[in-house]
Amino acid sequence: MIAINSCRPPNHIFRTCIVLYDKQKTNLALTRLNRWFYINQLVLNITKTNVIRFTPKTTAHVPLDIYYKDNVIDEVKSIKFLGMHIDNHVIWKNHVEQIPPKLSAACFLIRKLIHTLNLDILCMVYFAYFYLVLQYGIIFWGNSTHAHQVFKLQKRVVRVMSDVGPRSSHRSLFRKLNILPIACWYMLSLVLFIVDNQKDFLANAYVHSLDTRNKNHLYLAVVSLSSK
Repeated sequence: MIAINSCRPPNHIFRTCIVLYDKQKTNLALTRLNRWFYINQLVLNITKTNVIRFTPKTTAHVPLDIYYKDNVIDEVKSIKFLGMHIDNHVIWKNHVEQIPPKLSAACFLIRKLIHTLNLDILCMVYFAYFYLVLQYGIIFWGNSTHAHQVFKLQKRVVRVMSDVGPRSSHRSLFRKLNILPIACWYMLSLVLFIVDNQKDFLANAYVHSLDTRNKNHLYLAVVSLSSK
């Protein structure tokens, strides 16, 4: 995957990414992209162009050494694209680490308001501030092993809103406030995404002709980062 910054004078900056499966096609892709930019009065900023290769953690790192017009394209282990910090192993550790400071700020704000606003207004503050940070891109990072850091802060803010101690059970508080825990919100987001994009998913019956009980279930494609 190559992430590219492009700009149009004087102040407009755009991010573009190209997904490639063959290193040998990199120069061809960049040449075509550069031509498209030129036609649309854009400029390819090659000095801010990076490449990231997705591999399993167990795969030994081999430098890509990609050049374009005598410029070296830097290979990075993590890159920010549309607010998402994407790492080369797709474990979302870097992205999840960016979330707690924002949620802590939201929690601090709500703590300051608990003696001023009623519970209904506090819930509005939660969904306007805390929830917006929590839900962004959750279908990508919600299943990460590092997501428990975010859940700890979600439990904290629920206890703060309910004005209870830090050791109080959080399960009844989530139900009382009509707030979904992060794991439940992750699953709901996935379901809603599939419902909204059904045309992009296949049923088992379209993959094989066997008359099985699961023929109408969604086909789960096997995904691997291993190099062929």
